[in-house]
Amino acid sequence: MPPHLQTRQYPQMAPYAKKPGAYSLVISSSKSHIKPGDTASLRIFISGYGFIRQPKLRIQPPSEFFVEKESNILFDLGPEDGGSIVTWGKTCEPLLEDGITISLVGGITKQGWEEPTFIIDEGNANIIFTEFSTKGKAPIELNLKTRDSVRPGTHTATFVLTYYNGRDWVVQHNTYSFQILSWYERNQVPVWVSGIVVTLILFLITLVADHHGIFTHSATHCMTSSR
Repeated sequence: MPPHLQTRQYPQMAPYAKKPGAYSLVISSSKSHIKPGDTASLRIFISGYGFIRQPKLRIQPPSEFFVEKESNILFDLGPEDGGSIVTWGKTCEPLLEDGITISLVGGITKQGWEEPTFIIDEGNANIIFTEFSTKGKAPIELNLKTRDSVRPGTHTATFVLTYYNGRDWVVQHNTYSFQILSWYERNQVPVWVSGIVVTLILFLITLVADHHGIFTHSATHCMTSSR
């Protein structure tokens, strides 16, 4: 357990921590435009504050988009090498075409807490651990190995975060879209260069043809004059 939590009576102790909570997913990717066969990766953070119990996350990936046996989801919080330093990515689960629902009840616990939780104070302010990465790992990470045959265009994943905020059950929706590049988009530079080369060749052919035509016309004119 992180040292600053060892003396904490509750996971969250900033002002209004016991008021009904409000949370949202923050989803990012190093690249949203990808080629067939590449791996599409997403980093998911949870931002907000306040009372939260029994959170879960439903993930519905795009259909006919990825290779199941080469795709996964990393989540959960746990100690690194049995020490006091905790990191994300403790659990790795395969990602299926039908999607996956993961429980976000887990992570850190101590005597007196109602349940294990990831939603813990990072310091003394109302800033929580799920808003940060640890050693380059986000709280939740998706790795989708795209199919070689995936069609070009937009492919959208859906995320549904559900939790009890002390007063109501809250359901929060997010989407994230990947853009699969077409053959032309993947080969714009070679196509552009090829177009320039073809244009130059046609220009040279036209220039030579025009020159030959002028020479023939002049010779004919001289022969006519000599008569």
